[in-house]
Amino acid sequence: MMGVLVAGLFTVSVFSTPEEVVISYLKNLPLCLKTGMNIFVSELLDERVARRLQVWLDAWRFSGYTMDAKLIDLKIRNVRENTRTAIVVTEELWVYSYYYLQTGEVALPSRRVFYIMRYKLRKEEEGWKIEEIDIIKEESYGRDRSSES
Repeated sequence: MMGVLVAGLFTVSVFSTPEEVVISYLKNLPLCLKTGMNIFVSELLDERVARRLQVWLDAWRFSGYTMDAKLIDLKIRNVRENTRTAIVVTEELWVYSYYYLQTGEVALPSRRVFYIMRYKLRKEEEGWKIEEIDIIKEESYGRDRSSES
């Protein structure tokens, strides 16, 4: 199954628009957070960005936590593209839950976080790569009550 996921990422990075690369990154990011491995998005990222993501993932795991992330809502606000570069601005609503790695028990209550993000991409022979990710705005809404019922 991992081969299918990785093969899908190779296809996305080769044949996609900048917008599709960002969407693929966001849809695969929760798997990275859960497993602690950036392999599910590494073909979509510049090497420096992929390395930074892996360091962040390793830090969470080293601290004894794993994260469950759900992308609740995604809106593409703006796409500016020329022949070699592109900028994609998104509005994203995420729900994050944190668990102890050893026991799987809840470590921190789930939180909703709204972002406005800017993704800078560059065109390479094999396709578009995300070379920079900037948080323009971040609002945390505390405990997520949507999972209670």
